Parts: sequence; structure tokens; C-alpha cells
Amino acid sequence: MDKPTHTPGLWSADNGDSDLWGVFDDNGAYIAYLCEPAGGGYRIDRPDGENEANARLIAAAPELLAALQGVAWKIRAYGSHWEPSQAERDAIAAVLAKCEEQK
Repeated sequence: MDKPTHTPGLWSADNGDSDLWGVFDDNGAYIAYLCEPAGGGYRIDRPDGENEANARLIAAAPELLAALQGVAWKIRAYGSHWEPSQAERDAIAAVLAKCEEQK
């Protein structure tokens, strides 16, 4: 498998107690902020927790990718005859929980 070209490591979502949510690598370096162009500036006022949910989903992307890569070859090789191990189920459940957690 080719080496990924995205920023490696674990990502996190944080807003620093403001309305501007961002995604950061495991060294705290900025990957992305969740805002959109609006009238020559940027707006961050998406409805009720949407920016937080989006930031958490984006932050979980490397772990989602790893979890899918961990089972994808088994699904391709064994199809409906494959049953995930408890460790695989736990890994998938953990990354899904990270996507869905609230601060």
C-alpha cells in the first residue's frame, strides 16, 4: 500500500472556547478551520453544533481510514464469510465514538 499523502498521526478537533472550530495534528499544528467565505470575510455561525460535529468527523479521518484499511482486505477476500474479531469491532466502535463525541 502506498504511503498516505495526508498529514500523518492522530488529529484532534478544538475550538479554544471560541466559535471557531479547527482540526490540528498531534503536534498541535493547524490542519483546517471550519468556516466559509461570506461577503469578503468568513462566517462561522453554522447551526447548533454543526461546526463541532464537522471538525470531529474530519479529525477522525486518519483513524477511520486505518480502521477501514484494517478490514477492507478481509471483506474483499472473504466477502460474507468474514466475521470481524472483537479487536476489530472495538477499533471500529472507538473511532465511531470519536466522530460522535461532544466536547
